[in-house]
Amino acid sequence: MRKKQIKFIIEVSIFSALGLVLDLVCGMYCAPVWLNGGSITFAFIPIFIMGYRHGLKGGLLTGFLVGTLQILWSKYLLSLPQVLLDYVIPNVVLGLVGLVHKQVKNNNRLISSIYITISIIFVCLLRLASLTLSGMWFWETGFIASVIYNGSYTLVSTGICLVLTLILINFTANKLLKTE
Repeated sequence: MRKKQIKFIIEVSIFSALGLVLDLVCGMYCAPVWLNGGSITFAFIPIFIMGYRHGLKGGLLTGFLVGTLQILWSKYLLSLPQVLLDYVIPNVVLGLVGLVHKQVKNNNRLISSIYITISIIFVCLLRLASLTLSGMWFWETGFIASVIYNGSYTLVSTGICLVLTLILINFTANKLLKTE
């Protein structure tokens, strides 16, 4: 039992670090496009993998760590509620893919791919909702403008991360999801 907990903690640490590195690298190349914050990122992928590997516990914890640690290099910190809506909540909700981890692990590739696709679209819409609320409340942007601005990079990130997650999981024939 203890060995399993240590392995889980190590995996969360590694996947969180990978998410942060992917976010930093993507941010270096994409951030100049969105001058008011936000960028295309691949940081979703490690959170998704941990959610599908370990369920809610793995996904939510990895998302929390990625979102919380992103604060360290952010230039856009106004207040605790804004930080929660712009960093913590958008990454934590990505871990909700863990709700379908058993369906993803225990079905054939087609059914698993359907669960992956639906769950990723759902959590990314939740992420967009959090970013949109922040844009309206803290950045004084109208609803439509906030959806368009935040959606411009969130939807691109969603599409890329969805395709890459499906390729990673299907290419490894679900071995990436095995926890034993």
